[in-house]
Amino acid sequence: MALKSIKNGDLLLRPVDGADLSDIWHRAYDTDEPQWMKWNGPYFNEPKYSLEQFTCLIGPSWVESPKTYLVLYQNQIIGAVSWEWEDGELKKWLEFGVVIFVHEYWNQGLGTEICRMWIHHIFSTQTELLKIGFTTWSGNYRMVKIGKKLNMMLEANIRKVRYYEGEYFDSISFGLLREEWLTSDIFRDLFEKND
Repeated sequence: MALKSIKNGDLLLRPVDGADLSDIWHRAYDTDEPQWMKWNGPYFNEPKYSLEQFTCLIGPSWVESPKTYLVLYQNQIIGAVSWEWEDGELKKWLEFGVVIFVHEYWNQGLGTEICRMWIHHIFSTQTELLKIGFTTWSGNYRMVKIGKKLNMMLEANIRKVRYYEGEYFDSISFGLLREEWLTSDIFRDLFEKND
């Protein structure tokens, strides 16, 4: 099945092409201290990949994958969205993620709209899926705000389990059921535009 792009105004979510990998790396890692890495689970101490590491080892798994799409705003790559099965081969429970690499696009409501589009796309393509969610940490107040703005249910607040820069933070999980998505005004106009 061909992978489908999702467009809403100036935002486009589309599959990754092999020719995108160098551009992605430049947007995500070509700076001394990528700001997005301070918010995207920094307690995991993910490495900052070199161009060669990203284009040869990491990026190829993104190419033409239904699980990872690029985020473009006004035809410029600004981030990526992804999802993963949380329950392995059962494939009944997944969580998604979003990252905007370019910090100039933060605090404009783009993250909420990107997540709204991605949730809609996942539920539309994973037709047996009953629930979708994401997990973040209390230090990432922007993701917490997105969960609330999308009327997702706060399902877990595990206190003081994420340690970063000498301080403990909570692990926070949000979820949305298919029936909630189907009846939500927040997603209604996407049904009309894309289905």
